[in-house]
Amino acid sequence: MPSACARLSMPSTEKAVASARASVSHGGARPMDATRRYWLGEILSWITRCRVLDAVGVSGIYEKAVQKHAFLHAAGEVGRPTD
Repeated sequence: MPSACARLSMPSTEKAVASARASVSHGGARPMDATRRYWLGEILSWITRCRVLDAVGVSGIYEKAVQKHAFLHAAGEVGRPTD
């Protein structure tokens, strides 16, 4: 896995995405607001897009993705503390 890919797929992000789904799908799970779920969905879209493009042979896709303003903005929103 390229080093830039590691920035797209961090254990804390993966746990947060799983928690976002669980809070909607399972009663009693820790609640998460819609804004946080939205930004986690954006990050998940970036991860999925990069993995698919990498699988079909697009070289340097991870390095390109982590330089995109849209990805950096989404990552910043996910990294923002919640109340």
